[in-house]
Amino acid sequence: MYKVCRFSAGLLCLIWVAAASADDAVAGPACSANVCVVNIIAKSLVSAPCAGYSVLLAYSTVSGATMIQCSAPSNALDNRAFIYDRLSPKGKTFEFQGGKFIRPDAWDKVESEGIPDRFAPAPLCPAKKKRDTPVAGTLIIVAKHPSDSEDHPYCYSVNYVAASENVLTLRSDDGQDLAPLSEKSSEEWDGLKRKLAPYIAAGNPSKQLKQEVTASVKSQKASLYSAPDTATASRMYLLQGDKVEVIDDSKLKDGWCFVRYVTKTGRTIEKWAQAQDLELLHK
Repeated sequence: MYKVCRFSAGLLCLIWVAAASADDAVAGPACSANVCVVNIIAKSLVSAPCAGYSVLLAYSTVSGATMIQCSAPSNALDNRAFIYDRLSPKGKTFEFQGGKFIRPDAWDKVESEGIPDRFAPAPLCPAKKKRDTPVAGTLIIVAKHPSDSEDHPYCYSVNYVAASENVLTLRSDDGQDLAPLSEKSSEEWDGLKRKLAPYIAAGNPSKQLKQEVTASVKSQKASLYSAPDTATASRMYLLQGDKVEVIDDSKLKDGWCFVRYVTKTGRTIEKWAQAQDLELLHK
């Protein structure tokens, strides 16, 4: 989690708070290459089928591709990932067993060094055809397989999740594409989807602004929130004069804006802010 503060000289700094407060519902989103990742902290947000698991939420900001990953505490092979298109409620869904989500900013390292494993990094499995670098906004999941290599007993295949024109696709580089879930099996995830929906609202392209809008903080101190609800206040805040980009104003009439703040080090923070703390400036 992050806290934005001001040195006496008037400079901003970004402080990493290692232990998240029990009152915080989520940590994130952390965004890179048009994919945002949210770690779910509050146990009250975690329900079946992820009860007893740690939960990670990943979503594309340029499409409806969304993933809920339930990470098993003792064995990654027991991980479960539910993949769906949040813009197409009746569209295809997938469930992936034993996979690991890969953050976009880690892709280059994965290609060169492999996937961290129990004893040593495991390489990517040979692809059926030339493996392309994932385009921005693509979710990546890797899956572990036995290998014929004497040096590496296991390797990882790569699976790409993308959505366009309300069609969700999950494509594997080993040629073994996953079959969609039945409607009945998909319903098992409905309750958890509803609980987590407020934390991915800003990733919905249909809600994003067509005209770029910036804002200046006019309050002395503007708290940042994980959802458009004062009960979800985080430890982060901005100070008077800080500039943000407004990336979702769909709840402006309710007094909220979803904003993006870029720190001096280039770190991106995306949170909800109260409109009363901002002065909107159209570019």
